[in-house]
Amino acid sequence: MKLCIITDSSLPTDIKEKLTSNYLSHFYSFSLKNLPDLSRTLYKICIIFCREPSIFLKKYLKTLNRALPETPFILCLQQGTSQDRYQYMSHTGTNCLSGKICPDELLFKINILSENNTNNNLLKTKFNYNNFSFCFTTKRALYNNITIVLNKKETLLLECLLRRKNMTIPRSFLYEMVWERYKIPSSNALETHMSSLRRKIEKTHEIKLFKTVCGVGYKVSTEY
Repeated sequence: MKLCIITDSSLPTDIKEKLTSNYLSHFYSFSLKNLPDLSRTLYKICIIFCREPSIFLKKYLKTLNRALPETPFILCLQQGTSQDRYQYMSHTGTNCLSGKICPDELLFKINILSENNTNNNLLKTKFNYNNFSFCFTTKRALYNNITIVLNKKETLLLECLLRRKNMTIPRSFLYEMVWERYKIPSSNALETHMSSLRRKIEKTHEIKLFKTVCGVGYKVSTEY
């Protein structure tokens, strides 16, 4: 099982040993700059270790939910009240632990969450809409089982939007997810690639899929 582990400080030795010995654990620092890397890997569960509640943590969780829309979360607060746990559970939609974390309890929650999420993940391996489909495993777009040829960035952009269907995705977020942060795209790169996707999918096959949200970004809409 592949885990994404985000922490704002060094983990207790007993917890780190449990996680690394039982799972394929990828560790990240507590930073928004890591989100593009996180979104390109399919993680079974994301675990966030944080010292204490903060305004930045709330903002980070909202952004992380956009980056990993299909990944369940466990938030571990070293300092926090039951009210804090309730508030953050509403942001992550899953579990929140606080105080001194018991490694065995954490492993138990990971395994239960993984079992509950297995069937949901199987349903999310493919997007289907009006004879159009996209396989998240093979990264292939099809219309009536005929391949639609897309380049790398068109595929990344399409996948980013499809995984968040019916959600408005800000332009800044799409730039972060599709363009590597050390490569600065041209000012109209996003519009150019969206225009290409519309031409190859919507105009060629006469289906409506994409919406421009003025002043914000784009969305894939299945609610026409």
